[in-house]
Amino acid sequence: MAESVTVGDLQIPLQLPDSMAVREEIRLAAMDNRHRASWAALGVSWGLDSEDHRLGLPYTGDVLGYGARVFDLLIGRGYTATDIRLAGLEAWVFIVGSLPTPEGVEAAEDFSEAPPGALT
Repeated sequence: MAESVTVGDLQIPLQLPDSMAVREEIRLAAMDNRHRASWAALGVSWGLDSEDHRLGLPYTGDVLGYGARVFDLLIGRGYTATDIRLAGLEAWVFIVGSLPTPEGVEAAEDFSEAPPGALT
């Protein structure tokens, strides 16, 4: 799983969104439009906050619309569509890979037994 992505000559550290709901929205949106979902993933995980490289697009809950705004912004900054697509795909994999899996949930549920008499 990538910890950073490259767009043109810019190395961008990825940060997971705090909200699991946002992560799941990003995953599900790929069923409707995988490109816009990946561009949105890039936007919500964008880890650069310096004055020169801040994305400056707050996420509003509309994954596909947000993805289009991220793409337009980056194209406007001179990056290529190919660079944006590749970075977006890596960001999408980064976010989706952070979601709980059924196996992980089951392992957490079966982590330990309560000591005898603990529930009485």
